Amino acid sequence: FDRAALADDLRAAGVAVALADSVDDALDRARALLRPDDVAVTMSSGSFDGLPQRLLAALGAAADA
Repeated sequence: FDRAALADDLRAAGVAVALADSVDDALDRARALLRPDDVAVTMSSGSFDGLPQRLLAALGAAADA
């Protein structure tokens, strides 16, 4: 899987793309970008280092603050 090539193809189609360097980076970016009523989809063939659960926990904590 060539994620850089996928990002280039998406950009060529007019889609805004940001590549994360790590799962922690992806979590930080998602937390910064997501707003109430947004929908986020995470997909992986493995555990993705717990990103979906970590993101839910982080967003839940932010909503409680």
